[in-house]
Amino acid sequence: MLLLVLLALTFASFSYGLVVAIRSEVAALDPSSPHGDVDTVIYSAPNTSGQRRVLAILRGDESRVLVSSDEIAPIMKQAIVAVEDKRFYEHNGVDLHAILRALWADVRSQSVVEGGSTITQQYVQNAYSRNADTLARKVREAALAWQLSQASSI
Repeated sequence: MLLLVLLALTFASFSYGLVVAIRSEVAALDPSSPHGDVDTVIYSAPNTSGQRRVLAILRGDESRVLVSSDEIAPIMKQAIVAVEDKRFYEHNGVDLHAILRALWADVRSQSVVEGGSTITQQYVQNAYSRNADTLARKVREAALAWQLSQASSI
């Protein structure tokens, strides 16, 4: 009985610590500000007519152009959801059904053959956590994706 009580207290304190640690990171989740090394454009000083020339483009880790949601064609948005996260509108950033399906497929093949991450989890992974695949990182990403989904639905 004492062992069960200690186990319950350990689990409760671990869960509390995880929630507190993740809550402190949620403020940094700002989709409008890029994280990581993106391209930097260096311009010349304005000439007499006020125009500036591009002098150099410094390439970051990933070369991309950030656009607003309005600049993406609706059919492209639908295609991404259809391929990457069919249940995007049915979950809150974490799709337990997809995680269990991927886990079952991985167990059957005895290797990692399928992923269960949602588009929101993929965003969190690409924008905020670039370290190795670990269970702790996956749990952190799922919690951040869920909280980001909650914050964006308000």
